[in-house]
This record gives sequence, C-alpha cells and structure tokens, in this order.
Amino acid sequence: SGFFLGTLIAPFYFASPENRWGELLHPYIPSWLAPSNEGGAMRIFFESAPAGYEIPWHVWAVPLGWWACLIGALAFALLCMAVMLRKQWVENERLVYPLISPVADLIASSESERLLPEIVRHRLFRIGFGAGLGIMAWNALVFFWPTLPRVDYFHHWWNLLRNYPTMTSGFNIYTFGFGYFANVDVLFSVWLFYLIYWAQTGFFVRVGFDMGPGTGTVAGWECTGGLFAMVAWALWSSRGHLKAVAHKALDSKCEVDDSGELLSYRTALLGFVGGTGFALFWFYSAGMEMGVGVVLILGMYVTFLGLAKVVSESGMLYLAWPVSPQALVAGAMGLQTMAAGSIITMGFTEGLFFHGKGMFMSGFAQTAKMADLAGGNTRRLAFGMGLALVVGVALCFSIMIGWGYENGAYNLHEFPFRYGRVNLFPKVADQVQSAEGFATTRMMFFGLGVGVMSLMTFLRYRFPWWPIHPIGFAIGANGRIMKSVFAIFWAWACKALILHIGGVVLYQRLRPFFVGLLAGYALGVGLSFAVDCIWFPGQGHRVHIY
Repeated sequence: SGFFLGTLIAPFYFASPENRWGELLHPYIPSWLAPSNEGGAMRIFFESAPAGYEIPWHVWAVPLGWWACLIGALAFALLCMAVMLRKQWVENERLVYPLISPVADLIASSESERLLPEIVRHRLFRIGFGAGLGIMAWNALVFFWPTLPRVDYFHHWWNLLRNYPTMTSGFNIYTFGFGYFANVDVLFSVWLFYLIYWAQTGFFVRVGFDMGPGTGTVAGWECTGGLFAMVAWALWSSRGHLKAVAHKALDSKCEVDDSGELLSYRTALLGFVGGTGFALFWFYSAGMEMGVGVVLILGMYVTFLGLAKVVSESGMLYLAWPVSPQALVAGAMGLQTMAAGSIITMGFTEGLFFHGKGMFMSGFAQTAKMADLAGGNTRRLAFGMGLALVVGVALCFSIMIGWGYENGAYNLHEFPFRYGRVNLFPKVADQVQSAEGFATTRMMFFGLGVGVMSLMTFLRYRFPWWPIHPIGFAIGANGRIMKSVFAIFWAWACKALILHIGGVVLYQRLRPFFVGLLAGYALGVGLSFAVDCIWFPGQGHRVHIY
C-alpha cells in the first residue's frame, strides 16, 4: 500500500523545473487519476502535518475510489481465472502445492476426539516446533541482552568473482520448510539455473555487453520468454478442461459438475470477461490507447498466471517477475508508436504490483486448492475471501495515509514511498521523449527464452528420465531467487538425501518435523513482533526477512 500511494502522488509532489514533469506528465494525467496538491495536501503528506491538521480525505476520495474499482475488477477477474483452472491443476495435473501441504497435515481428520490434530502429538513435530520457536525465542532474549550471541540467519553478501553478481548466504526458514514439500527436481532446477544465469550475467558484464539502463538484464528477458512459453503450454494442456468450462458456462444443462468450485463456471466466465472489459475501459479513460491496453493486460495475465503456477509447484513464498509487463509492452510495441497518455498511464499501473509480485493470483490459486480441503459450502469461502480483501485494502490505505500525515511519509525511510521519484517517473518522463522503436535485442533474448523453454518442456514430457524441470529456467534470473537460493539448495540437499536413504517412506515419516518447524517459526515471528510492540515501541528489531 505504501508503494502504491507513493507512486500515485509522486508526479505532483516531486515535480520541478529541472525534471520538467509539469510539462511532460501533468497535462496527460486526468484529475481523477491522482490526488491533487490542493492546499498543499501532498506536501503535508510527505513532510508531516502541523498540530490540529485534519486529513483532507476529499482530496483522496475520488482517485482512490477509481483505483479501488480497477483493483476490484482485476482481483475478481483473477479469482475467476483461478476457479476455471482449479480442476486442471489440482485433479488433472496434480500439482504439489507445497504451501498447502503442511496445512493439510495440520487439519487432517482423525478418529480421535481430541482438540489438537494427530500430527501435533507426534514427537518429530514437537522437535521441529521447538527448533523453530527456540531460534526466535533466543533472538528475542538478545533484544534485552545484546551481549548474547544471536542466531544469525540473515543475508551475508559476498563476491565470488570480480564483476559477477553478488551472492548471499541468507537462510530463510519458510523457504527451507516449504521447500521440503516441493518436488526434488523442481528444487534442483531452481538453484541450477540460478548458477547458470549468474555465470551468464557475469560473462556479459566482463565483455561489456549492456542493453541500457532500466531495460532489464539478458537473463531477465530470457526468463520472461520462458515464463510466457510455460503459460502457453499450460493453457494448451488445459484446452480440453477449458472447453468443458465454457460448455458448462453457456449451457446450464451440461453434465460438468461445478458445485465444488468457489464460483460457478458461468459466474467465473462472465466475471473474467466483465472484469477484463472494465479494466480495459478504465485504462482507455485514463489516456491509454486501446491497443496498448489489450497488450498490457494480456502481459499482466500471462505473468500472474505463470507466477501462480510456479508457486503452486515450488512453494516459493518470495517470487516476482524479472521483466515487468510494462517493460515488455514498451519493448514489443516500441515507444515511438505510443501516445504520451499510454506511457504515463502504463507507468501508474506499476504501482499495483510492488516489485513485480503477481497481485492476487498466486493467493487465489492456493485458496482454490484450500477449498478442496475445507469442504462444505465453498461459495461462502469465496464471499469471505472477497470481504477480507475489501476490508484489508481499505484498512491499509487509511492506515498508510494516516501515518503519512502524522509522521511525514518521507520520514518513514521506506523505499516504497521513494520509488516513484527515484525509479519510476524519471523513467516515464524519459520514455515520453523517447523515439525508441521495436526493442530488437531485448525481444531477441525474449524469443531465445521461448525457444529454450519450449525445448526443455518437450524433453521433460517426452523423456521420463530427463532430470531437469523447466520451471527453473523461467525463474532462475529472478531477483528474489538470489535471496532464497541458499535455503532452496539446502531444502533440495536434505530431501534428495532423505529420498536416497529411505525413499518415500522416510520422507513421509519426517514430514511432521518440517510441519512443526514452520509452525514454531511462524509463532516465533508473531511473538517477537509482540515483544517489540510491548517493550520496544517505535524502535523495533530485525526479526524476519526473506
């Protein structure tokens, strides 16, 4: 929410004669798209309000209302997409869903009438729970007695070779714990392709090859091509199921059963079309050309869908795309063919996806799987999810705006509030003046990624002995992978060793330990937060980081 709000108000607050935003950007920004600086409202938001100042909600109401409509339309369209693909992913392809596996173990039914589930009474669960909670409890003691040695699992940066990307040895327990429930070949491919992309990036730096500032790396464009090829194959594999979904949506007498879905197939199909249509109309009203809007929303959907499938197979909590849909549209269509309104509105949309996260799609895919475990009336689950989303977004916006006026958003020392000034709108202003056409080099590497991913997918499905899962190629150059790869490697090493020694039987026997480790660590993070709130208000400590 801080990133979104910082993006929304940056063009006005940070405009100056030097950057010429008033000339290049302001004439193309509709009055309802961003809050105005009426009465110095934006200046006070960044610099803090004087005593007795009342927050000018009327300045925020119209733009936030229209943006909320866009967020709601996109969120509902993504939920509909998740509903239409649930059966294909859960029942036909049988994706692993590592984020859901520990939850399934915790809520598994038991013949016993005891309150706690069977797995909680398992000795290995208690050992793992104690380990996860114990680490956090010990570090909480360090808050009070700093001379004690801390269990340090945070990032330590080091350079293996000159001019090659920096590596980190940070160990995230969530990534490690959930990784245990992923397929071992998926884990192997992730860290393998991270090393391949690391070597490739370093080589290009050493030879002086550069595609220009703000355009992404070679590896990032290859990854993006791989992600698009992966989604294309996923949709092609789902064509039979999607045809049945459409048949059921158009003919209520069709024998296809959708009673167990979060939404009926008819609602899902109409909601997807309606939400997408509203988003396109919104983009057009904001100043974006219809053709650019169609390509942008297609790029967004493919990226969201690809990330959701990767999360469903790998269990990676921290994941994002290496090249944004906005950068892909600019490279594929050429800036010289776009009107200034298209470029500026496209820049604003980056505020919806902090650092390339997949909006709500990954969470909706997990919820669709959870509906299978929950049973009962899944339609009520969908309603509850929507209500939580509405309340959550409204609370986040109101809290962040209140904090901004109380403390001064620019005094919070948070990167999201500075991104619009430092990274986003300087780039947008340059793009408005750019005469760049089709980005031949970038799209060449994008096409190379499509080709390599297609080949790897063919090998994977054609030869059962092929050991490398293609999913690693699609995400190996991701910035989040760099901070997670150390934990992914150890998750792969542990699971591979367990399967080699005892096979599936030993893997199943050790599941309670990893469920307990995740549960204990999660509780420890919450308790550490409570300790900070009670004994160190306004100060805080480094508790958990990805």
